Amino acid sequence: MLAVPGLFTGAPGLVVAPTALLLGALSLFHAAPAQAQATVSLSALQATTVREGSGATVIVRLSQALSNEVRIPLSVTSTAESSDFWPLSYIDVPAGTTTVYGRIPIFTDADDDDETLTVSLGTLPSGVTLGSPSSVTFTISERPSVSLSVSPNPVSEGESVTVTATLTEAVSEDLTVYISQSRGTSEPVDDYEHFGEITIPGGRTTGTGWFATKHDVDPDDETFTVSATGLSKVSTSLERASEAVVGSPSSVAVTIEDDDTTEVTLEAEDTSVPEGMSNYITLRFSEPVPLNRGVLNGDPHVTAWVRMTDTETGALLARVPVVVKGNMTQTGFFAGSDMDQDGDDESVTVTLETDNLPAWMTVGEPKSVTYTVDDVQEATVSLSVSPRRVMEGEPVTVTATLDKALTDQRSGLHVPIELTAGTAEDGDFRSPRRYIEVPAGATTGTLEVQTRHDGDTDDETFKVSLPSQRPQVGKGETSEVWVTIVDDGRASTYELSVSDAVAEETSLPPSLLFAVTLNRAASYRIVVNYRTEDITAQAGLDYVGVLPSWGYALIFEPGETRKIVRVPVIDDTIEDSGETLKLVLFNPQGVELRNPEGIGTIFNDDPPTWWVHTWWFSTQWFSTQRVHT
Repeated sequence: MLAVPGLFTGAPGLVVAPTALLLGALSLFHAAPAQAQATVSLSALQATTVREGSGATVIVRLSQALSNEVRIPLSVTSTAESSDFWPLSYIDVPAGTTTVYGRIPIFTDADDDDETLTVSLGTLPSGVTLGSPSSVTFTISERPSVSLSVSPNPVSEGESVTVTATLTEAVSEDLTVYISQSRGTSEPVDDYEHFGEITIPGGRTTGTGWFATKHDVDPDDETFTVSATGLSKVSTSLERASEAVVGSPSSVAVTIEDDDTTEVTLEAEDTSVPEGMSNYITLRFSEPVPLNRGVLNGDPHVTAWVRMTDTETGALLARVPVVVKGNMTQTGFFAGSDMDQDGDDESVTVTLETDNLPAWMTVGEPKSVTYTVDDVQEATVSLSVSPRRVMEGEPVTVTATLDKALTDQRSGLHVPIELTAGTAEDGDFRSPRRYIEVPAGATTGTLEVQTRHDGDTDDETFKVSLPSQRPQVGKGETSEVWVTIVDDGRASTYELSVSDAVAEETSLPPSLLFAVTLNRAASYRIVVNYRTEDITAQAGLDYVGVLPSWGYALIFEPGETRKIVRVPVIDDTIEDSGETLKLVLFNPQGVELRNPEGIGTIFNDDPPTWWVHTWWFSTQWFSTQRVHT
């Protein structure tokens, strides 16, 4: 509303002009004369062209002042939408006043067209006649608007993008256009620089700015969008009508055309290698790895995975991670295996895992290579026992026989064996060690297994077998033999025995499990103490010992005949296979000790491994990996 000091107002949006205010005062003292006829006309306050966001001001003018207030009805017609302006339906003219102003607010719409708005006098009240002009027409012009354009589009990866902001008409002051970038398929950090605003100087219609795109590590084209999100407010000293708005197009989708494609192939240094030897596998790239041109998720390197499988069965032998860094033209690893015992050559296939390759890397040919591992087995070993049926308490001789002598005759061969209870108890037989020694240059070796008297009257069995052997030796046709212990029919009192135990020293240390057995169930509680004693193994270094001064108590409740004593093994890095210790039973209560000592043997027996050396040439970095299979 435009307010003029010293005036009074009528209806909202109206302003009363100063006229013969004295007439109202004189009417208090004199009777009002007969109402004279007045004509009414309409006009515009200033120009009839108005901006969106401003307003249209009309003037209602009477040919003479009236003694009473009069309401002048108006009608408004427009080519604009009804929501584009606030309607004005009447203007009240106070008594004694001839001129009143009315304002119609004009809103900003979404189209780019000029519109018209016509204000006309309506049906007039008595005492007022239609004058001229009886209507006034306003033209509503659009506010200055800003549109965006981008060049070039599409843009090559690594090139710059120029963004231009264009005004439909110049404004007097500098105009700042605020810009946002929104990701489509692109990564904001990896694929393009940040860009925030463009300034259009006052009096000009365009302004420009630019930002660079980046090389990334994938082979795909990417998109992002540049948008005008707002403008700084620019206005003249008269009114807000000259403020600019964001027009159309207000955003542009930009495509970055990728230029990276790196092909990788596989090569094997040798087509065949002896068992136990390595073969170098090369990953070769068609161009230097593009990781130096961009960083993927903050990581300057990626990992390619390679599978090593048995060519015949497809069984997975190893899955090898290969680290790839920027500027590499090739990298690789040494692949090999420990020697096995099957006596056969094997074929190994090495293949790139295409599902796990980084996006910028494509697979060429060859994508897999195959090589042969030549077997180095020299001999096989078989078992025999004598006698197969042995009287209780008598020994059994176990013989290991090689089909031919080994070429390395500098030292003897230890043939590992396993003793497994069948119907016998662990305490019914024992062996001083769990291997048979074959002297250097010889083909046979023997070991004596002692059987024991027990408290029952049944014949019992146990098994002697061959576990995994050293690489040059495979298992022969007879790799296990059963022995029958023939009972001598003697009964006994309650007696306790302890078995021998064997454990392998590994990265997850196991325990020696000694079985303590009662020859028959008792009707009362039986108690015995036990302790450990070093032989070649040392308590605290090789195993967790039990203090010999008092030991631990082992309790057999009525009806129980078997207990397990667990002695934890300590893993170390010293080559000390075959260390031994004793578990000793003492201080029996309510029982006799038939066999109070059990021998525990700790073996070093690492599982077969595939091992991998990896380096790359640009950085001269070297590492070794071991992958257990």
